[in-house]
Amino acid sequence: MKKFLSLLLSIGLVIGMVPMNVMAQNGPCQDEYPPAYIEFFDGENGTYIYSTFSQDQIGKIKGVSYDKASNTLTLDNVKRDEKLITNVMGDDFKILLKGDNSLKSIIVWGDGYGGNLTITGHGKLILNSEKTENMAITIQAEYTEGKVKIEKNVHMEMYAKEGYPIIEIVGANNSDKDKAVVIDGKVTQNYEVEQHITEVTNNVYVVAKDSTARCYFTKFEKNGKYYGGRSKFDDNFKLTGRYDMFEIIEDEELGYVARQIEDQSNIVPEENGYTIVMKDEYNEDSFTDTLELDKWKYSYEIYTYDGKEYGVLEMTVTSNGVTRHFFTVVKFIDFEDYGKIAIPIEGWEELDALPEGFVRKTSDPYNLYGYTIMQQTLNINRDNSNPGTTEPGTTEPGGNNSGVNNPGTNNSDANNPGTNNSGANNSGTNNSSTIKPGAENNLVPGKAKAPAVKKAKKKSVKLVWRKIKNAKKYQVQYSLNKKFKKGKKYGTKTVTTANIKITIKKLNKKTYYVRIRGINGKNIGKWSKVKKITMKK
Repeated sequence: MKKFLSLLLSIGLVIGMVPMNVMAQNGPCQDEYPPAYIEFFDGENGTYIYSTFSQDQIGKIKGVSYDKASNTLTLDNVKRDEKLITNVMGDDFKILLKGDNSLKSIIVWGDGYGGNLTITGHGKLILNSEKTENMAITIQAEYTEGKVKIEKNVHMEMYAKEGYPIIEIVGANNSDKDKAVVIDGKVTQNYEVEQHITEVTNNVYVVAKDSTARCYFTKFEKNGKYYGGRSKFDDNFKLTGRYDMFEIIEDEELGYVARQIEDQSNIVPEENGYTIVMKDEYNEDSFTDTLELDKWKYSYEIYTYDGKEYGVLEMTVTSNGVTRHFFTVVKFIDFEDYGKIAIPIEGWEELDALPEGFVRKTSDPYNLYGYTIMQQTLNINRDNSNPGTTEPGTTEPGGNNSGVNNPGTNNSDANNPGTNNSGANNSGTNNSSTIKPGAENNLVPGKAKAPAVKKAKKKSVKLVWRKIKNAKKYQVQYSLNKKFKKGKKYGTKTVTTANIKITIKKLNKKTYYVRIRGINGKNIGKWSKVKKITMKK
């Protein structure tokens, strides 16, 4: 991470495919990625009720509450002209209804973790009454179960546009049609759950640490051993005198390797027995060109060549209007108990094309399942076989629901019916599409939100952003000029990536500006708002 603003290595890969059989996961995902969240979204702006994403501002909506212990979202007389969107909230996620409620639609993402939906309680919920959305309920299972259950005391009215399913489940690993959509209440219309089986294969990926991502640590001494310290800054990027402390390992192949010490984060070193090491009277000593072991890893696509397996990064970089596409081939080593580290192979860096004989490795074929209920309306009345079970404090279903949606505010659903966004390669069996194949590629990506700064280090910055509706890839543009003017003095660069995070390296100026947008083939979305980044010294 040194010298002048140079090319940005962006990974033009989809994150490594999750296994075919994903274990059931309860409760919201607590990993850094993918982030778990509950969002009410009006097509332009969102309100997060819960999120593990550090940059999200948690808001409040009258009548809406979330209890993490029971993984339950309560809607109490909530009438919103918005979609309810959840991401990796687990297989036990529930919506508890009280009183009369209405929303545009519900969209659930499983993202390789878990995302079932259970609707419970004694209230009423109307979905998509004005048919401004394609579907009432969409489950993007993404290799998880993707089940829907509507319990017997719930009263629901659901609507869909003509030609679209009222409930759709895409990319599920659940093969049992009888468990895909379970409705325990009394349905006023006959309905059928249709199953759609797609045989798929996956490209094979290995997640590994990039050995070229190097950084700088201040050198400390404690009990005759050297340690590395990374300075902490306040919100105004002023030094606080605090450090994150790292064990420094000297490896024959990797050089200096830094592993963070678990209980030595954001400390004052002198108060914890550390002494700074000086080169001379005026200058601190340091560990330079050091590999830091952290959560930021990349997914390398696996190829075979001459009987051996290699990892490949496929990259696209645009600089001053010139786009370059190239490949870097790596080998993997296992480092102690940390896991795999990717090391570029000399002579196979930044290749215009892979050498002849490289063959992409794929998984064995297997099935993903889609489920649809192809109706424009579906009404579910509560099962009154147990009279007197109304929950205390709730109102009986019914009431005036006028004015819930504004006709004409057509905000298309987050996903088109039949579009499998799981990243798998379809091999041509029955798909759940209700639109012409390939039509999803004609959609213009939605509005992008400005990226968040996850980590700002010396001469590098890590950016993350949320998925953009209908985007297959993302363009990240950064510059010394806030209007992104072209020219060498402005250092404006544009990078294309399939990831939702990226590391910009070799930044040696104080201030940069960055923005993102989604792309879908020839369709390009609008740029996000500009994010100003002040680099650490």
